[in-house]
This record gives sequence, C-alpha cells and structure tokens, in this order.
Amino acid sequence: MLPFFEKESADQRPRNAITIARAWVRGEVRVGDAQKAAVRAHAGAREVATPTAIAAARAAGHAVATAHAADHCLGASIYALKAVKAAGGSVDAELAWQLKTLPKGVRTLVTSALKKRLPGELRAVRWPRAVRQNAPA
Repeated sequence: MLPFFEKESADQRPRNAITIARAWVRGEVRVGDAQKAAVRAHAGAREVATPTAIAAARAAGHAVATAHAADHCLGASIYALKAVKAAGGSVDAELAWQLKTLPKGVRTLVTSALKKRLPGELRAVRWPRAVRQNAPA
C-alpha cells in the first residue's frame, strides 16, 4: 500500500506507522506510541488528493491502530481494498492475498467480520473459493 501513497507524497507518516506497528508486534513500543502513529498517518491521508493515496494512508493508520483495538485490522483491510480499486487493480486478488496471509486461527473470524463491514462499493468482491465454502455469510 505504501507505494500508492508515496507516489503522490514524500510524507513519511504512513510508512512510520507501519514501522511502529511492526515494532509493536515485537513488543518494542507501547500502545500509546502506536495510537499516536495512527493519528499521524490519518493526518497524512488528509493532506493528499487522490483516492488511492488517501486510502493507502488510512490503511497504514488502521494497521498500527490495531495495537489498541483489534477491530482496526478490518479498517486496514478495507482501506487497502479501496486503494487497490482506486488504482485500477484487482480487488479480488488483493482480498485473496490478504486472506491467504492471515494465520489460519483468525482467518474465519476476520472473513466473517469483513463480510459484515465491507462498504457498498466493495460488496461485489469475489471471495476466494475456500472462503465461500467455509466462512459464515
């Protein structure tokens, strides 16, 4: 996602948010630091013009915000899908990649939550076959 943002802006706040998110996963930063990084990434989103760059920065903000509230992982996923769609890419391929990279223990939970939270413009997404067969609607 970051290249979508960085194509339009040299602002490092979304990239720094991802760096802090990774550090939080390793136990190297506190939740409060992650929250501040999320706010800064969203501020970066407000300073760009294209839907692709805005969504990419918001995806980064939600990714790091997952440190204080797990539901933000859905925002990271949804904004990444929005960025791909705005860039003319394959939303189906992005969703398949996202779900494939999730740990199996949370895949069904995240899939179920995403199906409930996807905004109207993303509802036509084609769910990977395994998800269509195994996940609740």
